[in-house]
Amino acid sequence: GPMVAWLIGAATSLLYIDEWIVRLPSVVSAALSMVALGVLAWRISRSVRVGAAAAMCFALVPAYALTSAVATIDAPLLMFWSAACLGAWIMHERWSVGRHAPLAALALGAALGLGFLAKFTVLLLVPGLVVFAVLGARRARIKPADLALALIVFAYFASDVVVWNARNDWQTVAHLLGHLHVEGGDLDVGTAGTAFSVWWPLEFVGLQLVAAGPVLVLMIWSIRRRVRRGLDPGDRFAVACAAPILLVYFAASFLAPTEANWPIAGYLTLLIPVARTLPGAMRLHAVRVADWRRDGKPRRGVLRRAPESVPQVALHWSIGFAVGATLIMPLAGVPALTGAFADNPLVRRVHESKTLAARVYVAMLEAERDWGEAPAVIANRYTRTAQLAFELPGRPTVSCASKHMGDRPTAYDSMAATRLDRPELAGRPAILVGGTPARWADAFGLGTVEVLHRDAEIYRVRAFPSLRPTDRTPAEPDDG
Repeated sequence: GPMVAWLIGAATSLLYIDEWIVRLPSVVSAALSMVALGVLAWRISRSVRVGAAAAMCFALVPAYALTSAVATIDAPLLMFWSAACLGAWIMHERWSVGRHAPLAALALGAALGLGFLAKFTVLLLVPGLVVFAVLGARRARIKPADLALALIVFAYFASDVVVWNARNDWQTVAHLLGHLHVEGGDLDVGTAGTAFSVWWPLEFVGLQLVAAGPVLVLMIWSIRRRVRRGLDPGDRFAVACAAPILLVYFAASFLAPTEANWPIAGYLTLLIPVARTLPGAMRLHAVRVADWRRDGKPRRGVLRRAPESVPQVALHWSIGFAVGATLIMPLAGVPALTGAFADNPLVRRVHESKTLAARVYVAMLEAERDWGEAPAVIANRYTRTAQLAFELPGRPTVSCASKHMGDRPTAYDSMAATRLDRPELAGRPAILVGGTPARWADAFGLGTVEVLHRDAEIYRVRAFPSLRPTDRTPAEPDDG
């Protein structure tokens, strides 16, 4: 979806182009997510304290801390997901007293539509809302006019993506199927590399333990507590909003490896039972500690000399994780502190871009000196393409060769300014970044690929070939 690009464009247009401004929309999105979640928790519980606790719990989830600091599609998704849940709950409140909710329906449709422009995962919220509406209220209370309004507003915002896909061979569908390595995807089925592995679902669970952190223990504990006492509509709503996305991606882990961030929106509403249950549990814990200290009772704790409880330990560990992440993430940009982990892919991503851009820029100057013409810059992966386009002096156009080297298409193949088959590239010198000389030569029929920096994977050619719009050389995916 185009939302993250629009947000970055708006921020840099209003201010100026700099790294922190590119990340600014994610920070704002996270703040608005906290506000929407807090208001939703307040409306469900009618307690300001619970609303504040839910908003603060948002800051304890490691995945939310990370997405609020990087410019990806996840931070806007979380913002619109939270807003959609709030709109849906207000609709439920008004339907429960037999009243229409046109403004809430408008907000729900807009949040789902704008969320769809951010990340199509937002549609996994809909099944949960439908199940809750059908099972949580008598059918007579559902107002078809409100549902129609929400659907119309959603369709209005989502139509851009649908129209674009209809004009571009439904690339979104192919991309999503490609993740699963099934027929119709933008990766050949054979490139999955392996059949089902039992490690995939285990990896999914492990990644979610890291993504949610100790707060996941609080979610499970609080839901169990509330089940024992009897779930009220607010509890059922929280679970209904979370269940589809968590179940769908867990099921997907049996088909292909998954990413840690895919289901994280599902944890948003599960923070509400935590906020409703945790304060009372912590007050009880404080009473027990006071009794223990007054009566001189024997040690009962595992990690400290005090009575311990599941919510207290999980909360303290969650706070520790959050504080640690806050302190450690900025240090990832300090080479002296991360040099020992230089081979780690995540660390390399942080440090690679500026160093790589400096080397590529020198190669561009040398090519222009040797051949009398400014070279094009082409990278083998969309990540390198984006890094170079931002970090190179003057921010020249950088193209991506992913599709032509046997990997999946990217957005660079859909934009006239970056397509590799544009006429002005034919016969022009080019700096090639990533992969191996043999891969570039095979993909584009190049005679000689000159190696400039083998370790940094920087090469050059005297004349880039002319490509037809339909050219794609079948090849194995490039691990570089």
